Amino acid sequence: MTEKITKKQYFDAVMEVLNKADSEVTYGEKGITIDAMQDFVKHEVELLSRKNAGKSVKPSKSAMETAEVAQVILDNMPMDTPMTPTMIIQSIPALTGKSNQRVTSALKVLMAAKLVTNDTGKNGKTLYTKVGE
Repeated sequence: MTEKITKKQYFDAVMEVLNKADSEVTYGEKGITIDAMQDFVKHEVELLSRKNAGKSVKPSKSAMETAEVAQVILDNMPMDTPMTPTMIIQSIPALTGKSNQRVTSALKVLMAAKLVTNDTGKNGKTLYTKVGE
């Protein structure tokens, strides 16, 4: 699989070609000069840089809340006791009012970190178990 070429890489390649071109040449009916094209490419690269600088690396509000719920579960869930998300909400007072979906999402985060495992119980419900350290 080939690596995707970014817009900045394309602009860098165009700039390299323009730097090698004869500066006396003009293109098109309007007489666009090499210098004008170089200025345009520099401007476009600058716009890309500003756009990319504005991207947030901060986690979303939802992700932060899920991480908080995961920490509460990790701190309060009994060791080696299989529980459904509803049982976890009922047994940990700090989770009162949290949805099953939020707790399940937090449990998936803990499963990815190998701090919790899951299994399907006799009634088909998913049971989560905090594993020993």
